[in-house]
Amino acid sequence: MKVLIDDIYVRDNGERRNYKINKHPYYLALKYKSKDVYEEYVNKNHVQKKKKSGKWEGFLEIYNSIKDNGFDKNASSIIVKNKNGKMVCEHARHRMCMLKYIYKNKLKY
Repeated sequence: MKVLIDDIYVRDNGERRNYKINKHPYYLALKYKSKDVYEEYVNKNHVQKKKKSGKWEGFLEIYNSIKDNGFDKNASSIIVKNKNGKMVCEHARHRMCMLKYIYKNKLKY
């Protein structure tokens, strides 16, 4: 089943809530080019902030790679599951938000 990217929700770091993709802090950080929005959200999760993508510069490096070279689905898996009738991205949330930002609503997952 193909789903429009605008219909996907993105799991939160730890609050057990799901954001509509265009309301998730990863997406908003890209939209507003805001290091503050990104780091405020990432710093809430001790595991996430230790990753390369836990730093604004690492996040932008991944974003620029996808923007310039496209998304390599063989190198990075995105996991989306049906949760109570909503399609929720549970893994590779950064990348899902990046794809939404790059391709807008033209992308189907």
